Amino acid sequence: GGGGGGGSDGAMFHTSTQRQHWHFDSVDALDTRRRASHIAAVEQVRVVHSADDSDAEAGPAVKAIDFLTYDESREIVAHYISRVSEFCQRFQPNLPTRVVAVAIEYLKRYYITGTVLTHPPSSIFALAVYFACKAEDQIITLSSFCRIGRLPDASEAFIRTYELEFMQALRFHFTVHAPFRPLRGFFIDASAYLAPAGLPESVHEAAVTLLWKWTQTDVLFTHPPSQVALAALLSAAPAEVTVELNRYIANKLEAADPDKAPLLRAALVAIPIVVEAATLGPSSPDRHTQLKAKLQACRNPKFDPESAMFRRRKEAGDRERSAKRQRRDEEWKEKQKAQLQSILGT
Repeated sequence: GGGGGGGSDGAMFHTSTQRQHWHFDSVDALDTRRRASHIAAVEQVRVVHSADDSDAEAGPAVKAIDFLTYDESREIVAHYISRVSEFCQRFQPNLPTRVVAVAIEYLKRYYITGTVLTHPPSSIFALAVYFACKAEDQIITLSSFCRIGRLPDASEAFIRTYELEFMQALRFHFTVHAPFRPLRGFFIDASAYLAPAGLPESVHEAAVTLLWKWTQTDVLFTHPPSQVALAALLSAAPAEVTVELNRYIANKLEAADPDKAPLLRAALVAIPIVVEAATLGPSSPDRHTQLKAKLQACRNPKFDPESAMFRRRKEAGDRERSAKRQRRDEEWKEKQKAQLQSILGT
């Protein structure tokens, strides 16, 4: 249900849709799921081309298509995830950071079952940000959003057409529990525990910077936001502060729930490893151009506005709609005529 992307306490997370539907036991389990979506999408493109082989214009022979590998598709998604923040700064005032966090999470969730071969992230990424604005009560009309975001002309029609499909891919779960609020909570709590020295604000700032990097990885699919926040606080702290933080974790957090202490320690070790292994950030301009060209050559023509197949389907749809309209008009005229005749008694 509803909005609320800034993050939330642990108790709420454990009963959330995020915990029930978007949590994976490991990155491998998540990868298996995404890989299956990629393989199915490749197969779908083969089927579409085979069915359309009668038409020479349909595109390359199926055998000749150079499909993106799964890793290349992940690299394209990572590139666009890294651009969300910059895109949100085109707005004046800038869209709030929680919109950025929610949009990133939507993009990552969408591309578990969705694939770049069907809808490339260059299109989906604007839809994710637009939807994050709605979920976070940032009121903006779609036309203003597209204009201020300097989006291509076709974006508005794309968002209108695929909004429902996007919501279905997210299973209508729009709440995102981000790690920023738990981070602030831990920072304040640890500062109070370590009084009078407390913790320098610079440690919180460094942890926030680290979390922005981490939210672009898969770590929120495998660990609760509160654990991710605590791991970021530990990782961002200089050595002398880490000693103090470990004292806080042992005496305050683990002492409060001794049964879960080994699990917490294991998570604090595992999280930086998950993050290190991730594909992150934008590709170099040359690499991105190369991947985009490869994607354009192997994407599903059924959903590609540039393809002959898409144009034919659109024209057929337009013809059908116009024929329906004509039939409706004729039926209405007949009805009017019949009514008039009954009034005039002819």
